[in-house]
Amino acid sequence: MFHIETSTRIRKASSLMLSILIVSGLILTMTTRAPAQDSNGVDKIEAISKRLEELEKQIQALKLENAELKKKFGEKETSTEAVAAEKKSSAVEAPKVAVAQAENKPAKKESRFEFGGEIRLRPEVRNNDLNSFTRGLDSLVSQRVRLHLRATLTNDVSGFVEVQASRLWGTFGGSLDFHQAYIQVDHFLTPDLSLRIGRQELSYGNERLVGAFDWGNVGRSFDAIKAVYVKKKWSVDMFAARLVDEHGFNFPGLGGDDDEAYPPPPHQEFYGAYLKFLNDSPNHKLEVYGFLLRDNFGRRGEVGRDTDSTNIWTVGTRQELRSNGGFYFDGEVAFQTGNLGPNDHRALALAGTVGKRFSSAGLPHAGFEYDFATGDGDFRDGKSREFIDLFPNNHIHYGYIDYLGWRNMHDFRVNFGFDPTSKLSFDADYHKFLLHKGDGRWSNASGFTLAFDPSGGSGREIGQELDFTLRFPYKEHLNFLAGYSLFLPGRFAKLTRSSDLSQFSYIQTRINF
Repeated sequence: MFHIETSTRIRKASSLMLSILIVSGLILTMTTRAPAQDSNGVDKIEAISKRLEELEKQIQALKLENAELKKKFGEKETSTEAVAAEKKSSAVEAPKVAVAQAENKPAKKESRFEFGGEIRLRPEVRNNDLNSFTRGLDSLVSQRVRLHLRATLTNDVSGFVEVQASRLWGTFGGSLDFHQAYIQVDHFLTPDLSLRIGRQELSYGNERLVGAFDWGNVGRSFDAIKAVYVKKKWSVDMFAARLVDEHGFNFPGLGGDDDEAYPPPPHQEFYGAYLKFLNDSPNHKLEVYGFLLRDNFGRRGEVGRDTDSTNIWTVGTRQELRSNGGFYFDGEVAFQTGNLGPNDHRALALAGTVGKRFSSAGLPHAGFEYDFATGDGDFRDGKSREFIDLFPNNHIHYGYIDYLGWRNMHDFRVNFGFDPTSKLSFDADYHKFLLHKGDGRWSNASGFTLAFDPSGGSGREIGQELDFTLRFPYKEHLNFLAGYSLFLPGRFAKLTRSSDLSQFSYIQTRINF
């Protein structure tokens, strides 16, 4: 009964629509034939308009009644968009199904597993090298192999495992371990929060304080829990981590009367929060961070024989600006407080880079950089004033020969580069190194002391360095990197270490797959 009534009412609505079309045609005919000033014609048009309004109201009423009847009998209305989407989906999937059926094979599904890795080989030649980590070797060949597997378990849960084998040619042993192994959970509790648990790399800013140190043959990773909260314009990373001990090369030297008497402490704990603002701006970045370094290791202080663990707080900010004309600026400042063993710790560091990237192929970029970090000039006052650069990637900032870290230093750097061809780039850097405190330590990129004159009589001039770098991305998965560095010792280096020139050259081959 109700279905019959519904059909009857729909037919009525159709009749009304037909009437509307007929009346509309009459209106057009009348308006074209009758003059605009004819009062009788105007009255007829007004009457027809009122009739159309009444018909529209009746049609709307019939539609509502029809919808209520369908709802009453459990019929679902399908929107025009849904029907169109269904037809589109059927049109796209039909050819795939037809091809699969023709080949008598199931349709291909996206793999939940992704394999990859890298092979890196780097011969190095050194002459009069001052760094302790080379153990006096004039030449060596380092090799590193990394293999990784990424497994997508669900849309929000994935796992990543990376095995690393590193060694020096001609030596026994080497290192074989998990460089990374973590679980990633996206949309954790809220759509904007993700959680990563396990062994992982930590890298922030331009890696002056926290970096993966990819240049090293082992690299750097942490056993950590990291939460990342991301919004459109800002984000924050929060983590609690413990440094992975890989042959002792990852430890930041924390100083003392003697690095051998006070070895870098094991089980270093690292906590931090890193905020990024203006994420939606392509030319402006603003970052604010806070870190806490703890070593849980009792060390003796400068005064007396009391021992205590280290707790160093680091707060800082970094800003990056780029203009459409090619000018760029990158500035960072960091302040430290806390205690280094029983010693009171206060320190400061800053860095600034300005430059321009030219559009011409002859000189694509040129820039100037200044880096500064405080030093400790009195090792008997119970106060620590040398800036501790935490877990950095110093190699890319303060000279490729790795004679300097971000502590007790001034570094004046001039850089320029050009691209001889579309697949070849050349860079040249000049560094002028000075100590902040002449009676403080000269520490290399790994934090080990290279020289120390507590009297301050050797001056503050460490020396000058020239770095030449050639990058050659030969193929999509094959890259070459070659470089040559020359260090000219200054007065401090000559009086405390050696007056000979230091040279460093290398050719690195990297295959990614």
